[in-house]
Amino acid sequence: MKRRLFAAVVVFLIAAVLLVSCGTTSKTRKWTYDENLEGTPWPNSNLYGNWPEQQPDKKDDFELAVNFDLYTKAKSMDPLTVSFYTNSEDYQEETIRNLLADTSKTSDELELLRGYISLFLDFDKRNAEGYQPLMYYIDEVRKVKTVDELSELLRREYFIFGNAFASFNVRNAADDYTKYGVTVNSFTPVYSRMMSTNLDSDAITRHLKAYLLYTDYADDFADDIISAIVQYENYCLEVCEEYKQENPYNELLMTLDEIKEFCPPLYDLIIGQGYYSAEGLPVCYDVLGVSDFIALNNVWTDGNIELLKALLTLEMTEYAVDYLDIDTYFTANGIEDDEIDVYEIAYSFLRKKLAGAVDQVFLEFVFPSDTREKIIDLTKLYIEAMRKRILAEDWLSEETKQKAVEKLDNMVYVVVYPENWLDFSDLLELVKDHDQNLLDAVLCRDDFFRDYSTSFLGMEIDRGNWVLTNIKTTEANAYYVTTENSINILAGVLYEDIYDDSSIESMLGTIGSTIGHEITHGFDPKGSMFNAVGMKENWWTDEDRANFEQKANRVADAMDYIYILNGYQQNSADILNEMVADLGGVVLSMDIASGIEDFNYNEYFTAATRVWFSITEDKESLLSQYTQDNHPADYVRANFTLQQTDQFYETYGIVEGDGMYIPPQDRVSVW
Repeated sequence: MKRRLFAAVVVFLIAAVLLVSCGTTSKTRKWTYDENLEGTPWPNSNLYGNWPEQQPDKKDDFELAVNFDLYTKAKSMDPLTVSFYTNSEDYQEETIRNLLADTSKTSDELELLRGYISLFLDFDKRNAEGYQPLMYYIDEVRKVKTVDELSELLRREYFIFGNAFASFNVRNAADDYTKYGVTVNSFTPVYSRMMSTNLDSDAITRHLKAYLLYTDYADDFADDIISAIVQYENYCLEVCEEYKQENPYNELLMTLDEIKEFCPPLYDLIIGQGYYSAEGLPVCYDVLGVSDFIALNNVWTDGNIELLKALLTLEMTEYAVDYLDIDTYFTANGIEDDEIDVYEIAYSFLRKKLAGAVDQVFLEFVFPSDTREKIIDLTKLYIEAMRKRILAEDWLSEETKQKAVEKLDNMVYVVVYPENWLDFSDLLELVKDHDQNLLDAVLCRDDFFRDYSTSFLGMEIDRGNWVLTNIKTTEANAYYVTTENSINILAGVLYEDIYDDSSIESMLGTIGSTIGHEITHGFDPKGSMFNAVGMKENWWTDEDRANFEQKANRVADAMDYIYILNGYQQNSADILNEMVADLGGVVLSMDIASGIEDFNYNEYFTAATRVWFSITEDKESLLSQYTQDNHPADYVRANFTLQQTDQFYETYGIVEGDGMYIPPQDRVSVW
């Protein structure tokens, strides 16, 4: 990297049960509740205030009974949105902000974060500089007179930024998932924004004109440029319509030499951005939106030079506005001056741009050093439980069992942090002892990360690499990555209330069920279509696959009697993978529990339910959440999964007529 230096300044299976077979009809149900409450057969406890006056019996509404004290406490508060998962992330933020302020604590990563946040919060300097940091780059674009000169500018190392003409992503190669390649997405100013925002074309063109005016375009000339952009995009659509007649997917797999022949401007951009193997290894480029690059190549003439320069200017400006003067930042993000906590947006900036450094600081100064080994041991326990369950399934052939075990044996698990952290010392060396503006500091960071990611091109996949999959350990979550066959347990999910290691029962009920959930994702309807190394492959016999899909369909059908809001059901097809994984977590926990002497099932079921306490302040927000999320409602994740386990009925003496009862023949599980 040759530029931009600055100073570091001091997560269940729903049983396949129909309403008529649940023991919940008016003739058999003993339990009743206020019919004014939203949801059936249980009121949706996640909706603020949607709670009965009296605590229900555990036999009727287990989740509400277990968490009733928390909901009762919430009654005394203003309407709020809260969960233990958001509490965890709030805790991470408060902790990092305190560490940044505590000058007695120091490390390379901490000093790096302090340097960047100081530049971000130096509003006096940002306001004094205004848009000048950006204009250094825009002026270079304006000097260009011909497309040959523009091509030379594209090839200049790391000069272009933003989504100029294309965006690039290092990921599994489309022709060989065991190696890294590049996905290339076309980008056009109006249509691409329409696809990613709720704005119409008129609103977007006004937005784009504002960027041109910001960079000193004359008003009339800006209008002419916007008109030319609209014409260009219409031409792109015409080319697309024609091209898709012979290539409906509008996609091609290409080598770098083929791209050079196909669209020289795209080749120049790839060279300038560094998206090729410096070792000379072959790299597959998965080019999406091929027709847009055909159109770009056709308009790449001197007669269109002002249009092409404007396209570059727009994308570079949009990327830069967050890092210029504060008024521009507020305007671009639609923020009123009195609406924000500047330290909160500064922390968000660090999380977006330097998440790995934030993670390393949190783990070094805060996270208990012995916790990781505990969770690794627990993960091994759940993997072994899954192996035993696969081998014991009587509906699977030996051939499919061996394929499933092969996948399980090749499953990578990354707990709390990866084996190889990203070393930020090079970035720290680049930025310290120099003075520069925020924009150049951010671009310096971008160069650093691009150098890292492109160094893998053409090489074997590094499964469990959190930099390339953008996993942040301070996030309160866990992930199964289908294309890697990896499970990832983050530090943020090992937080009080959602992680309890006071007993084996509590551990299994909290983090244990989460681990089992992620393992099961490898064998849910989606994950089961990928093999041991993350490639899409049907490794099932036809009969086994048919049996699997029948069991999964019963799970989906089981949602038919649950209304999470009056008149509203979640789409079972959308949440099926998560339902299968949820129940897998509980089933594997029960398998492990069966081998533990004097296991306290009440303690397990209570812990497994406590984690799903959450409140959303109003029905509209909750409905929006349900339509956008692929997970079941939190209270359903507790109640419905536990309904499927025989141990739950034995523990609480649940019988026909109780609100939690499902007949034995209707209790389902894929695994």
